[in-house]
Amino acid sequence: MNQVFLVYNYNYFWHTREDLHFKGFFFDNDSRHFHESGALDDLQPIKERKAIKERLESIDGPFSIVRQTPEGILICTGTMSIFPVFYTWEDGKWLVSDSSDQLLNMKQDKQCNTEAFDEFLGAGFVLGRETLLKDIYKSRAAEILLLKPDGTLESEIYNYFLPKAFWGESLTELKVKLVYKLKDVIKRLIISLKDRTVVVPLSGGYDSRLIVSLLKLAGYQKVVCFSYGRPNKESELSQRVANELGYDWIFVDYRILDTRNFQNDPVFQDYYRYAGNNYTMPYLQEYFAVKHLKDHKLIPDESVFIPGHGGDFLAGGHVKKAAKTKRDLKNLAPHIAKKYYQFIPLGNSTKDQIIKRLEHWFADYYPPECATDPLYSVYVEDWDVKEKRSKFIFQSAQVFPFFGYALRLPLWHKDLRKLFRQVPFDLRLNQQLYYQLLEDEFFKPLNIFFDDEEMKEPRKVSLEKRIRKMLKPFVPGMVLARKLKAADWMCYDKFTSELEKQLKKEGQASLKNIYSYNARICRWYLQQVRKKTDCKN
Repeated sequence: MNQVFLVYNYNYFWHTREDLHFKGFFFDNDSRHFHESGALDDLQPIKERKAIKERLESIDGPFSIVRQTPEGILICTGTMSIFPVFYTWEDGKWLVSDSSDQLLNMKQDKQCNTEAFDEFLGAGFVLGRETLLKDIYKSRAAEILLLKPDGTLESEIYNYFLPKAFWGESLTELKVKLVYKLKDVIKRLIISLKDRTVVVPLSGGYDSRLIVSLLKLAGYQKVVCFSYGRPNKESELSQRVANELGYDWIFVDYRILDTRNFQNDPVFQDYYRYAGNNYTMPYLQEYFAVKHLKDHKLIPDESVFIPGHGGDFLAGGHVKKAAKTKRDLKNLAPHIAKKYYQFIPLGNSTKDQIIKRLEHWFADYYPPECATDPLYSVYVEDWDVKEKRSKFIFQSAQVFPFFGYALRLPLWHKDLRKLFRQVPFDLRLNQQLYYQLLEDEFFKPLNIFFDDEEMKEPRKVSLEKRIRKMLKPFVPGMVLARKLKAADWMCYDKFTSELEKQLKKEGQASLKNIYSYNARICRWYLQQVRKKTDCKN
């Protein structure tokens, strides 16, 4: 008989009624907020898969649904896939859990999925429905999955980041609509907050600044902003914004935190198992800051964290870096391998393996008809949303519920996704429309625009910078290490060096060349996966 084990209840608990299990929350088209028993009330009467799909298309938020039906086990996941569900076929039955370790412990053959190692080390996540564990799989973003009694499955994706058409009206009309949508989204958000304290990880960039601007314009007063790392231009801008808006500001100085041997702290042990779940890199950037805020009682227990995740992507932050390509759908794998797998230098065999895996991904990709552009690929962005956004960027937000706090991601609201998806690429290139809109409509009126001091991506990359990028693979490791450390305002070298020390004690040689400190985290995490399986090498 099929078995379901739902064990993770960090702030967002699994709620069960008869055959239905629900975790997370969602908003419907009427801006109503559903969670806990309210979500069960809404979903319980919906039985047929067609009706379930229609309901999923009308709601939005981080959630997962598990339902036992006569047809099999039905698993539905939100567009962000923040609460993934895992499954495996063992001894003639399906085993389902939100913990891949739970399933591994129940399997007789505990093996690593070695084919996924290269892509994990290169980008920090595993492609498709696979994990780092052999024969243990995960639900995908915006997926309706049926696990059938005979061991087969049926899968359907109900949401794509693809445009039906590009915006054809005037630029003025587009700006008006964007401003209206942003203000409307924040009004809906405030209703769901129920007067709780909002905590915003406020950087020097535009996304988190937009969130505090919208809150200020809406008259929301209970806001705490925080920054972290070592003092730098980002933290200076963050403090200036908070001060100007009249919001409290906290700086967590990573230089003075005692993080020696942190990887053996029982709290961190629980965190990395939960956040990594054998398919993605356990994110460290905000872990120490949130832990510090909680341990020192600097924010209320019922606080709601609101990061700016998603804003830069919708604005076009990856258009020039990744979407600008003339490659057609069948030939995108080499392009994506080059643009997204950049934590470490890739040798030819490693690159070939990643390309092969990406080709397999696209062979199983059946997008609906949509508008396209001859100079940019809409499919690269859709791949990004389904893979990097859901498994790496949004998954990093797991740190907030882990420490017991609620979460909202307003800049990924489906109304904003739909509208920005219709914006022509030339207006999203270099985030020019986004920057202009935010500066003119929000930042300048609130006196939080700092002109030449702003940390924006340059519209044109200098010839010198392009040459340096081309020569990057040939730069000696010591030079790369110095450059990384000079730009390391998050103190990642401090934390990841602890992981490197542990690997060295276990006989693992240090990486000679890395392009990101994330490479160290991925390598350390992969070693932890090996330890709990029969795959030791």
